[in-house]
Amino acid sequence: MTERGAAARFAEAMIDIDFDECIIWPFSLSQNGYGWLRKRKLDTLMAHVYICTKAHGPKPDENYKVRHLCGVASCVNPKHLMWGTTAENENDKWEHGTMPYGETHHRAKLTATNVREIRTRLAAGESQTSIAADFDVSPSQVSKIHLKKDWGHLDLEGESE
Repeated sequence: MTERGAAARFAEAMIDIDFDECIIWPFSLSQNGYGWLRKRKLDTLMAHVYICTKAHGPKPDENYKVRHLCGVASCVNPKHLMWGTTAENENDKWEHGTMPYGETHHRAKLTATNVREIRTRLAAGESQTSIAADFDVSPSQVSKIHLKKDWGHLDLEGESE
């Protein structure tokens, strides 16, 4: 069992640290790999947000998020954290290869194999409605796949995610 207050003391120690490598949060992690700490009895905070706020000041506004410049969710090195817009944060995820898409997205109903089959059947002239029924998705989802608005990273020749 972790000593009471150890996570908060660790977070405080990060504020003025001068270290270039990732510092991985050694305490509780969320499902997505982000560190958690309890500052007071009922105050549970995301470690990277707390440390970014202490090291770089408060959020410029509510649309800002903490960017992990290293791409490691559990990293709490203040040199790797900075405030940025949602768009900047999303771009970081693409750059670091941590953006969930395709089968890795938590709401994905289809696999890459399913999508290739859908595109093959569309190319053969089958209706979007018929295909949608077979895969338990909407015809508009099949249309988005056809237009490469969804699953655009995948092609028929077998390019993987």
